[in-house]
Amino acid sequence: MFKLEIDLPVPPSVNSMFVNNYKGKGRSRFPSKQYKDWKIEAGMVIRQLPRIPYYEKPVKITYKYFFKTKRLCDIDNYAKALTDLLVSMRVVEDDNWKHVKEYSLMFGGIDKENPRVCVIVEEI
Repeated sequence: MFKLEIDLPVPPSVNSMFVNNYKGKGRSRFPSKQYKDWKIEAGMVIRQLPRIPYYEKPVKITYKYFFKTKRLCDIDNYAKALTDLLVSMRVVEDDNWKHVKEYSLMFGGIDKENPRVCVIVEEI
């Protein structure tokens, strides 16, 4: 059973991931520049791994956040971007309940020099 542990840049909050477009007929949403830039940066970190693991069996995912400032925030607002990245990079097969059986979100502290999220993926 392989355990992945990797530090990724702190993603944008779910509130900043998408931009609403009210022009034309109807409404549409599209990824924000901040979200697209983060996906590229975080994806490069994952691609630098010697071997990108692929978990077909159910997993437990832990996110341990180290923020740059003491500003209060809802840490669960950052989990969607991280989980979607793990799926798009083919680390986990899907983020539904059949594949992700357990989430754990933790505040690790303040790190002005190296804000990050420690991502841990384990088969269960």
